[in-house]
Amino acid sequence: MSQNAVSVPSAFRWPQARDAGRPARLRSGIKRITGFDLLPDDHVAAEYARLLNTGDPVAERFVDETFLGPLGVHRLYLGKIGSGLVWFLTGGLFGFGWIYDFCTLNTQVSERNLCTR
Repeated sequence: MSQNAVSVPSAFRWPQARDAGRPARLRSGIKRITGFDLLPDDHVAAEYARLLNTGDPVAERFVDETFLGPLGVHRLYLGKIGSGLVWFLTGGLFGFGWIYDFCTLNTQVSERNLCTR
């Protein structure tokens, strides 16, 4: 594989759908009628595939905080093992710590990212 090759999920098959059979004829007809192409060009599709494999650490932590906040999972991800265990045993400090973390999680993740660089 070359350095510029992009890892693409196996279900994401735009080249085959673009170039073969009935889907290609349907795409061609719609493009002719509307002037709009249903499938992206190779550059856009490759960028989309690249972005599928990169994560947003802040967004991931907010999801963890929302669903697993009282259990302290987000604190374990941030490397705060002691407070993560306290959160787990007390239900996020009886809900008060969970609310505090929800309001300050962006700052906590940013600080953690700066420490790991």
